Amino acid sequence: MLPDPDEDYARVQAQQERFVQRVYSDKTDQQPDFLTNTDYYFVKPDVENISHELLDLISDSEVQSKQTQEELNLKQHKKTNKSLEMMLTQMKAMNDVLEKVNDTIQQNADNTISFLEQINKEDERAKMSEIKNLESCMHELQIQLQKKKAKQ
Repeated sequence: MLPDPDEDYARVQAQQERFVQRVYSDKTDQQPDFLTNTDYYFVKPDVENISHELLDLISDSEVQSKQTQEELNLKQHKKTNKSLEMMLTQMKAMNDVLEKVNDTIQQNADNTISFLEQINKEDERAKMSEIKNLESCMHELQIQLQKKKAKQ
């Protein structure tokens, strides 16, 4: 809630020793910096006004903060690398198993093609070679994954 301007003015007048009132015109050359310099509140304070002890403390805390951040970054980097290595190992194991499944499927396809060619040639000795079903391929996949997992 905003104060009543009349009450505020009366309070200031009653306690004049607490307040300094200055009036500046636009043409006065003696205006303070905060009225004339637009960067007054945005520039860094003069280093000369700050004690060397304070500067040393600030510098030490910045160095310590930087070291702590570097240590955190290093730990995070190590964790990330370890996770990536584990993922890479798992991906390699999956690739190996999938290649075996692919080879089995390819062998099944070759056996089927061979059988169909024998039938087309009306070969009476044509016999269906063993075809691994997908379920057995998936079972082999699980076995291979378990073996790879056990090695880790």
